[in-house]
Amino acid sequence: MKVKLSYTVDEEDVLVEAGKLWTLCQSDVKQFIDLFQEVPVELSKDLEGAEPPNIDRCISMIDEVREALLKMDNRALEVLSIIKGYSLHRLEPSPPEEAQKPVPPEITE
Repeated sequence: MKVKLSYTVDEEDVLVEAGKLWTLCQSDVKQFIDLFQEVPVELSKDLEGAEPPNIDRCISMIDEVREALLKMDNRALEVLSIIKGYSLHRLEPSPPEEAQKPVPPEITE
């Protein structure tokens, strides 16, 4: 199950945090590259040789490649959303001083 997290950082740290999130998928990138290179090696084995291609292993590796790609794509979408939101925020004019005054919370009983 996926859950959405949110947390607060200072405005000047938004892009740094986005970069940190981006690097969280490094292991998925490495796994993708390793498997991407392994699949054709396995498929190129001689069918009549001492060690023929392991088709089940290839299927499993390709499934793992797809899972790694999905994780990388999801992370890319998350980071892209943060960067776009930050960019839009930077383009907005600053609110007038009066609008920046804190509003006391309502007391309810």
